[in-house]
Amino acid sequence: MPAGIVAGESGWVVPPEPAALAAALPVARDGATALAPAARSRYERTFHPDVVTKQLIDIYADTARTPAAP
Repeated sequence: MPAGIVAGESGWVVPPEPAALAAALPVARDGATALAPAARSRYERTFHPDVVTKQLIDIYADTARTPAAP
């Protein structure tokens, strides 16, 4: 499964073929409502701008504390 995809939580995975995508579309349409709360929760925990900004600031702070190589 591709990185970032969690079965039953964030989406569906299908082979990169037109027929597979066409077959998956009705499944995705029918399951989207049930998947929405878990997907929203994952977004809030992982991808919300506040979360990503804090991670970026932490990376910059860590980089600033790291001594420069000689």
